Amino acid sequence: AEVACWAARALQALGSAAVRFLDTVASSLLTHEEATCRVAGLETLGMLGLGSPESDALAESVAECLQDRCQRVRKSAIQALSGMGASSQADHIKALLDDKRQQPVEIRVAAALALSRLVPETCAESVGEALLDILSESGWAAESGNEGEEKKEEDEDEAAEAAEEAEATLLLKGELLACLRNLGPKAPEALASFAVEILKHPSSSSSSSSSSSWELRQAACLALGAMQRQAKGALPSLEAMLRSDEPRTRAAAATAIGALGQEAAVAGESLEALLSDMTEENSSLPLYLSA
Repeated sequence: AEVACWAARALQALGSAAVRFLDTVASSLLTHEEATCRVAGLETLGMLGLGSPESDALAESVAECLQDRCQRVRKSAIQALSGMGASSQADHIKALLDDKRQQPVEIRVAAALALSRLVPETCAESVGEALLDILSESGWAAESGNEGEEKKEEDEDEAAEAAEEAEATLLLKGELLACLRNLGPKAPEALASFAVEILKHPSSSSSSSSSSSWELRQAACLALGAMQRQAKGALPSLEAMLRSDEPRTRAAAATAIGALGQEAAVAGESLEALLSDMTEENSSLPLYLSA
């Protein structure tokens, strides 16, 4: 089974030259008893399936994996359908998004992201409502940034587990922000506050890596920029962040305001006040708007 997985991943590297083998990938791996093989097959189809003349039939095979008993396989199936541009399977993906009793947050967020890519015009309202629901359940929109200080001492195993959990949460938040970016002006106005909270506190855990936190802040800036007028209500919070004692928070807020463009014209004077801010740390910040 391990060899089959490696073979599938090697096909990914061949690009378009491997498209003719996708039927074999689907028939050999999507019903394999090993979940790792099913995931490898789905990853390969997601990467190469868009260029296949048999993409519709392959998408139907992938959609059957949305009901897999393994959560990792279900998520891989969602991502594969997104990569394949399989908008014909949007209803099946939406069924997972709507199933908040049976599906964990990770699956629902993946479904929301896929729908925002595949059918942003028709799914904006349902995806937006689902995201608000997910944020309400998870509490991510109201994190204070101090939760990581609650446990003063941890052994190595606990620390490793905390770090893994923190990185997984950052990944989910990043996917949520990607949804906002895909929905753009169709995203619910209320979700702008989530992006602002990310700018303030990228992670509530000290276990998260600095690079991951900054990537999340970058995603928040891009999301606010894509939302445009829907994010205009976040301006007072962003202007308040310009007065933060933390240089990186000031820089992140300035970049987010810039991403809003003319919608943020009223913040011009607040930005002018920062023109004399020569804090050394600012020079090491990512250039969000170039992403």
